[in-house]
Amino acid sequence: MKLPQPSIRFMFCILSFLFLFMTDLARSSESPESNKNPSPKDRIEVVGTVPKNVAVEVTATWETTANFPGCMDTVPMVGSLPQRVRIPIQLGSQVGHQWKWIVWRDYLQPGHCGWQLREVLAYADHADSGLPVSRFSNIPNRIAYVCRKNDKCDENNWSANDDNSKPICLYCKFSTILHLPSTDALNPCAFDRMKHQGTDAGKFEHYLRPVQHEVEFIINDL
Repeated sequence: MKLPQPSIRFMFCILSFLFLFMTDLARSSESPESNKNPSPKDRIEVVGTVPKNVAVEVTATWETTANFPGCMDTVPMVGSLPQRVRIPIQLGSQVGHQWKWIVWRDYLQPGHCGWQLREVLAYADHADSGLPVSRFSNIPNRIAYVCRKNDKCDENNWSANDDNSKPICLYCKFSTILHLPSTDALNPCAFDRMKHQGTDAGKFEHYLRPVQHEVEFIINDL
């Protein structure tokens, strides 16, 4: 069936608009820095109990949530994945063994890619190791996780829950990685976990809900 000339023009206009719209989205792929919030207000305190001679660095990861051109990364054999950016969090205060960092949940504005806080990570090492704490080979612990749709974290369990009264407990053996080559990736705080399964000694990860503003972790140097 042959379409009337006005209908063809209308369809051409619609298709042209959609093409320009999608091209503009792709061209305006948002960098995280361009979405930095000039006045963040949603404050999260990360409080750590850190033994003497142990160094800790905290980072936070933000992730895109919109499936628009320029907002996803394509990985061969895997598919499309959200873009991610990991940002170091400056230590706010240190009083004795208690260290405190401030993470701003709204550090990045959503923009058209829907940037959202995804996780808070803690790196730990001996203070006198002579190596950067957040080096690639030193695997961190995810102490806080922001649950999203399709995540299986509705049910709390002994190792991961949203109970603010139970701190995250990290069981570390820094001596284990002391003499390993720097290329050997290892998490020094992933030891002795099963011994504490089902106990009240603490958990390994906190499900950070939108209304919560504090995460606490304790490092145990074994």
